[in-house]
Amino acid sequence: MTLLNNMVPQGDSSFYTSKYRQMIEDHIIFLRNHQSNNTVPIAPMVSFKYTADFYGLLFHLKVPMEYHYAVLRVNGLRNPSDFQGTEDSVVIPDTDIIKRLLNTLKTQIKKNPK
Repeated sequence: MTLLNNMVPQGDSSFYTSKYRQMIEDHIIFLRNHQSNNTVPIAPMVSFKYTADFYGLLFHLKVPMEYHYAVLRVNGLRNPSDFQGTEDSVVIPDTDIIKRLLNTLKTQIKKNPK
């Protein structure tokens, strides 16, 4: 097995820009309160295992890497190390909503590339 086979797909590079992060911040209340969010229960031992490693928990839950920042913020965290390990669930925002917001952002950037 090669190293390339072990790499985790990171998705569209647009998910890793400062403009994407600002878009998430601008829509955080909308994303937190959206009716199509999915609340995923976490077993206490799993939560404890990933104390201060929220992104590790998201990998465990098989959340695609490109959505990690949005999930972090929707759950009220600013840094993956803020995860206390006592939480019993994680809110996963609807990825279709995030994709639509990102497509809108990309369109705005094409129209006004400043």
